[in-house]
Amino acid sequence: MDLHIGELTSEIEVADESGSLRSDQIEQIVAIVVARLEQRERQRRMKSESMSVNPGFLSRLPWE
Repeated sequence: MDLHIGELTSEIEVADESGSLRSDQIEQIVAIVVARLEQRERQRRMKSESMSVNPGFLSRLPWE
């Protein structure tokens, strides 16, 4: 799955008063976001596939 994020805005609460995130924390957030996007894409694809008709199935139906 290709992924291009032009802009992403999110509110994140941090316990550190400086408010800055370490690079490993940013990587964790990005990994979570990517995983969720992939999950949504899988669910969308599964829903689409479940609503489509399989031509092989139609050929096995008794049309007489």
